[in-house]
Amino acid sequence: IEDRWIGFELSQILQKVFKNRNLSAGRAQTPTLGWIIQRFKEHLEKRDITLIEGDGISLRVEGKIGTPGEAKAIVEVLAEEEVNLPPPPPFATNEMLREANRVLKLGASEIMDLAQNLFETGLITYHRTDSHRVSDAGLRVARVFLGDRFRPRTWEEGGAHECIRPTKPMTVEDLVRYVREGVLKPQVKLTRNHMRLYDLIFRRFMASMSEVAKLMRQRVRISIEGTSFELERYVRIAEPGWTRIYPYGVRVEQPLRSGEVLVRIEHRKVPKVPLYTQGDVIATMRERGIGRPSTYAVILQKLLMRRYVIERRGKLIPTKLGMTVYEYLTKNYPNLISEERTRALERKMSLVEEGEADYQRIIGEVYQEIRSSINSVHGPHFGAAIASSNEVSNPSTTKQA
Repeated sequence: IEDRWIGFELSQILQKVFKNRNLSAGRAQTPTLGWIIQRFKEHLEKRDITLIEGDGISLRVEGKIGTPGEAKAIVEVLAEEEVNLPPPPPFATNEMLREANRVLKLGASEIMDLAQNLFETGLITYHRTDSHRVSDAGLRVARVFLGDRFRPRTWEEGGAHECIRPTKPMTVEDLVRYVREGVLKPQVKLTRNHMRLYDLIFRRFMASMSEVAKLMRQRVRISIEGTSFELERYVRIAEPGWTRIYPYGVRVEQPLRSGEVLVRIEHRKVPKVPLYTQGDVIATMRERGIGRPSTYAVILQKLLMRRYVIERRGKLIPTKLGMTVYEYLTKNYPNLISEERTRALERKMSLVEEGEADYQRIIGEVYQEIRSSINSVHGPHFGAAIASSNEVSNPSTTKQA
């Protein structure tokens, strides 16, 4: 209800002030826009880096090291050791969105639409979840597929939903063949992107139930013109384990040998931070407690649809309109669209769902705060719009949605 109150009232105000009926605001949408704007401003700042290339070395180091041009580098291998690398957990919604954006280069809204189709056809479990829990049925699916390589892990306990996983021990190759042969007749036509997302979900789940991987990790010191720095890198996979199924999470580089090598040095100025991708924003939402699995993609889609943000080469860039609207909202209604307020409300919503808080009391508090905030800026004629909306005129009589 609060989402609709704040969204309705602030959207009406924006449309009136900017004379544009396509504008909107929301308690989660606006803080998210703020992160993208802040990241863009930081991106415009520059920092120095040094590129070092030659004889198996390809490094990117912070700051200016050495003199541009050819130089001698001293490489010391300090240690090589075999380390265990445990598998990643199965997908929750935010991780599915981030990985599908990174690996498959798909947008959040499209990913959720594809996942919805896969869920409706019975190929995956429910796709709006913040849980990594694996049910007994999920363990059986993994056991059938992995056989001797099966390593049971439940990952979490409890929760209304489990992780996002395949419902059958069926690879994407099997799925394509069964559809082609008419063994499976899904209700929706499965496209190439449906298959790509299914394959990613399948691989991630099976990896989470697989053996630990063993990798060789090398630690080296490199000295150039009196400046030394150390680095660690994986240089060989000793036992593939889960990486055999899910090869997207580990980078293996060429091992270095001790000795003197000739390298080329180049100094560059680059952006202080990279621009956000859709996956980055969704990870930030989860980390900061803004939004829920069911709303991550919707929030991003609204920002793109309203032209507050555009996407270029997979990177999110705020528009002049987006920055102007955000500045207006933060100047006039900071208490309604602040990040802390949104987190606090998310916590209250969870308490209501768990039966530990009175929803009518919370609604009443929210109602009075919104009216007070809007009246303080525009007068009572704006606050009265709340009471005339179809939601509530008296919060104490509101029925739970």
